[in-house]
Amino acid sequence: MIKWNASLTFVRLFGKNNFFPYFFTVNPVKLKSLKDKKLIEKVFNSIVMPNRTSKQTGINRFEELNQITFQSLKPFDECKILDMGISNGITTCELREFLISKEKKLNLYATDKYSKIFLVKNSFYTILLDAEYKIKSIYMGILYLSDYLSWKYFASKILFKLFALCIRIDKKKVFEINLFYSEFEQLINSNDIKFFEHDIIDPFPQTSFEFVRIMNLLNLSYFTKEFIENAIKNIKSIMKNEAVLLVGRTINGLNHASIYKLKESKFVLLHKVNNGSEIHNLIIHK
Repeated sequence: MIKWNASLTFVRLFGKNNFFPYFFTVNPVKLKSLKDKKLIEKVFNSIVMPNRTSKQTGINRFEELNQITFQSLKPFDECKILDMGISNGITTCELREFLISKEKKLNLYATDKYSKIFLVKNSFYTILLDAEYKIKSIYMGILYLSDYLSWKYFASKILFKLFALCIRIDKKKVFEINLFYSEFEQLINSNDIKFFEHDIIDPFPQTSFEFVRIMNLLNLSYFTKEFIENAIKNIKSIMKNEAVLLVGRTINGLNHASIYKLKESKFVLLHKVNNGSEIHNLIIHK
């Protein structure tokens, strides 16, 4: 199978269909031209990152979790909130909007490991590079060729390897763009959201939070138990006593999450949504 580079006209006609992310992607240079939230959701889901995950998120994805978040924050007059692994930032914007509608005073921080990409562009192709300036994806006409794709897209991978051998990169022509939803980017620029490019396993800049949300990041399908335990230890170090942690995963459109309170260096379960967090045992034993 091959994956195709869709034009903006094609995106506007067919981008809301569920099949779109499986067969098509969009040159990231064109992302800022899209304003329709539903289109943005599908297009971001089609962008493959270095860890072979996509920038998947969705509008109104955490509605019931936002309500639970508000309830858990009632004891705090003002709260410092950290949203980790925010993808393109749509759900972070929705959390902020919901809490403000409830007249909650907050300082909102957000993190993601892959917040930007490096590019080289000319009239024939757009090339995506990693931090070492190695070619990782090529947008060429209607073709999308990438080393990030699984072998399900064997034609795209084979063609990528052939073309990548022929292309030489001029580092002076490399530029970068972020992979944020436009509203999220505006809130960063206005300092209403403070964003850090951050890996969850690394120490966080010195500050402490009343609430931390980690959705669709600390999954057993992504990481080993040892990695997750180290990440939890790291997260605990930036939470105040009595602070609240929300951890979960979305499966087939259903959110499975658990809400904990940190009491004297131990997480205590407050509430479970559907089946709860799949890493519950790792959390309460740290």
